[in-house]
Amino acid sequence: MITERPFEETFEVKENLTIRIKRKTSDESLTQKFKFIPILNSAFSNLGFDDDAFFLPKLYAALVCLTGPSDSRYDDYKGSYSFTFLLKVQKNDGNSKYIYHLYHYRSYIDFSIYQIVNKDDPRDKSNLYKPDDELFSDRDICYFSNYFCGYCLSYIEGVKYIPQPFIKNSDSNLLLFGYFNSEYFCESFDDGGVYHTEKNRLREQILSTLPHDPFLD
Repeated sequence: MITERPFEETFEVKENLTIRIKRKTSDESLTQKFKFIPILNSAFSNLGFDDDAFFLPKLYAALVCLTGPSDSRYDDYKGSYSFTFLLKVQKNDGNSKYIYHLYHYRSYIDFSIYQIVNKDDPRDKSNLYKPDDELFSDRDICYFSNYFCGYCLSYIEGVKYIPQPFIKNSDSNLLLFGYFNSEYFCESFDDGGVYHTEKNRLREQILSTLPHDPFLD
């Protein structure tokens, strides 16, 4: 069943790393009080789900089930869903806070990390900065991203969650994926005309089974 309350959980990811994650909703505004510093990370290239052909639609279904509908922080030509969270990271004796943005991009999942700091922090928010190994290292970010995605997927498997039919796409990569006729699907195309014809066909079929447009989720 899709969550009806704001998602918030605490994970003891490692012996020295505890992370509290909370879904960031549209009515939360931090920009007036804090500065967001972009942090480099390699999580997308270290995500360990390459052997699951249906990872993109399964993760979408899991995130919706656990945390609520997608937000709109994605490029709708290259992607189709986005989920934004707040992180409180406790590592050894250090504490830090971040915006954690997980989104579909082309044929994979990417991550943007922003450290939440006071307005008087001297760093330029238009630049990218290496992670602070003492607070939240690149290895930590990669490990947590795998941990969190695995947690979400395991959850829907455990409760045998059945999503409503949906279709998602990446026009830049001629990629369609979703859930229809009681199964997940993911298909890439070599021909743009065939891709758009199939996208429209599937969309019409799925719309006929639903009271709303799944593209708006």
